[in-house]
Amino acid sequence: MVSAVRGTITHGAFLPYQMGSQRPLPEISHYRMPVPNVYLCGSGAHPGGGITMSPGRNAARTMLAQMNKTVRE
Repeated sequence: MVSAVRGTITHGAFLPYQMGSQRPLPEISHYRMPVPNVYLCGSGAHPGGGITMSPGRNAARTMLAQMNKTVRE
């Protein structure tokens, strides 16, 4: 991720291999990190940076699902 070295507001380039379910990497694209109980919820997560707050919401839904809690729409 060259853009991560030089810095970007979106924490990574919006290139085809880093968009959608591939963001930021396929191995961690579902908000769960390889370390137990660590989640990705910043601008580097899908759907990216901005003021949507979607990465945080999606990470919270992932945490609740892991805890077997009911998630309301």
